[in-house]
Amino acid sequence: MMKCLVEGCLVSIDGKYAMVRGTEHPRQCILVMPRYFLGTEKVLKEPEELFGISVRKQEKIIYRFDECYGRKVYLYCGSFDNLKFVNPLAPNICLRNPSFTPCKILDVLRFESGIYWIGLTGSSLLGKKGDIDLIVYGAREGKEFFEFLKENNLLRKYTEEEIFGLFEERKQKALSYSQVYMEMKKVLQGKFWGKEVYIRIVPTRPFIYTECHKKISKLGEIEVVGKVISDENSYIYPCSYYLEVKSSSIELPVRTLKIESHRGRYCEYANKGDIILVRGELERVFCKKTKKHYYQIQLWKKTHYLIPKLNLISF
Repeated sequence: MMKCLVEGCLVSIDGKYAMVRGTEHPRQCILVMPRYFLGTEKVLKEPEELFGISVRKQEKIIYRFDECYGRKVYLYCGSFDNLKFVNPLAPNICLRNPSFTPCKILDVLRFESGIYWIGLTGSSLLGKKGDIDLIVYGAREGKEFFEFLKENNLLRKYTEEEIFGLFEERKQKALSYSQVYMEMKKVLQGKFWGKEVYIRIVPTRPFIYTECHKKISKLGEIEVVGKVISDENSYIYPCSYYLEVKSSSIELPVRTLKIESHRGRYCEYANKGDIILVRGELERVFCKKTKKHYYQIQLWKKTHYLIPKLNLISF
């Protein structure tokens, strides 16, 4: 069986289906998020929900601190040979049930775009009904697919009313109308055949294992106002922006920060030239290979936010 080792893949471990997260992992490990419990309808959606999961010593999923993330995370460490992977690019559910709506949507998007490296992920891989999560692998393919969606409007964009419903479902409070405005403009989410579709673009192949060579030090919560000087990776997982800092809640050793998030809600959220307000976790990232470091703000908690287009708001 082909191993599937990056964001979007599912793996069965200890009676749970865990989602493989990220594109880089600690040596001989993969970062996982226990998500779907076999034989039950229990689904974990928020990172905070994981803190309540007890991990017994005999289980293969471990919960430990790792310097690659600067915090405790769930990892599977050991041989990958005997793990059961669910491949997003060749979903078993689509072989068993080609008429399953997520499979039909996947087929249409592949045919219309001419891009094969589009896969099914999330609960749809297990045949569960709900939102449809798709994933595109490869930097070139991801960029081509993003441009294809922009030009062809195959996904119907959300209305204002639907965005407020989305915020309510996420238990997320809209802090500014500019957030609603940017959500309505997003290319990688919308409606297809009446179904809610969310798409992630991962700039690597799913079968390539990349070892993490970073050391992250957490420096506490921070709030920053700044100008976006690069939005080149705003639609790529993990999405990121570069910010020229105008003001901050704590003293900073640099005037340029990277803003990063593994959560799709922060993707396509700001454009180059925008003035934005960001609250997140300040990190010092040391690259072991280059012996250099940089600072970034990581957005992952419910209390974190990115408020775009402050330059369009009159005070």
